[in-house]
Amino acid sequence: MKKNVSLIISGLLLIIFVFIMINVLSQNILSFDTAIYNFISERFINEKNTPVVIFLTNFGAPIFFIILTLILILVLWKSKKGLMIALNLINIYVLNRILKYAIQRE
Repeated sequence: MKKNVSLIISGLLLIIFVFIMINVLSQNILSFDTAIYNFISERFINEKNTPVVIFLTNFGAPIFFIILTLILILVLWKSKKGLMIALNLINIYVLNRILKYAIQRE
């Protein structure tokens, strides 16, 4: 049962990803971006949340991935699970860079 739920969630996320990619590649993303920005700005942008958002934004920085990967390798170097987590972080970063380049969002 748990495997089925994982497959369903993965499938839904893939559908959402494909929908967004089609809109980005067809240049129809502006209305989607605007709707999301308006939703977030009306509810969450304020002086109290700004430091939190800046802090959270740093989790996507390359230096964060490098440091986290090194820490995981050092702490969990004997564990196969630790190595898998570190390799997954590297894959996430590389895939992120490839997608940003491919859709010219950076």
